Amino acid sequence: MVYSNTKTGRRSETLIVDLELEQIERQFDRAAATYDSVASVQRQMASRLLEKIPVQLDGTLIDLGCGTGELLQKLAQRIPADRLTGVDISSAMLRQTQARSPQVKTVKANLAALPFEADCFNWAVSNAAIQWCNAHDFFAELRRILGPKGRAFISTFGPDTMWQWRKALGSVAGENNRVHAFPSIDHLTNELRSTGFREVESMKETIDFQFDSVRTMFDSIRKLGATNARRDRPSGLSGRQWLQQVTEAFESTRDDNGMLRVTYECYYLFAS
Repeated sequence: MVYSNTKTGRRSETLIVDLELEQIERQFDRAAATYDSVASVQRQMASRLLEKIPVQLDGTLIDLGCGTGELLQKLAQRIPADRLTGVDISSAMLRQTQARSPQVKTVKANLAALPFEADCFNWAVSNAAIQWCNAHDFFAELRRILGPKGRAFISTFGPDTMWQWRKALGSVAGENNRVHAFPSIDHLTNELRSTGFREVESMKETIDFQFDSVRTMFDSIRKLGATNARRDRPSGLSGRQWLQQVTEAFESTRDDNGMLRVTYECYYLFAS
């Protein structure tokens, strides 16, 4: 899997990012109760998808990586809730979905190994979720479960996401495996086509969020559950001195208004 740094235009070496599914499940189980309070970027991305999804939907729809079910709740206004299925790796997230929309079917599963028959859904959405699994495997499963005329609406993140974190942590630790890696939009569109999707459209935007303190910024990521799940991630923090150095590194990035900024490079993919 090739990742590129669009901030510098420098293409990185080929690498395979090995994610630990058990860690992903644990971190989102822990974050299920706090996720909605800090999911501003994900909520904006869901709104972009809703703008593209038809107002009236026939057939069946699956939400892959449904989280707390907020997007499914909105989609239930366009299609009967009993035709909706939400899939997530986190049982705690699925309980939130069920509490929101009791008629929606929920299934706990790995997004890259779905327990469904071929051609059983007409529509698929996936908001800010595919970065937690192998994109090729996810797209292959997506193509398999969608009917011949099925359409998919996907959002995820690009390589410039949280570049401030990569820069600050790298300046202290001298390593890149403390921050999740994200593939380029070209890589994702190529993977979609390679797995059988004939028509692929894409768009992207950048969303910046501001924080007044390093602690608030760290707490936001923790409450979201979006911590590093790479199998080669360092095991825990490296002591009080390391944490102080990281805090100082982030403090040096304050903008002219004295705020800390975190960038999200948001991708949107529409495939059939």
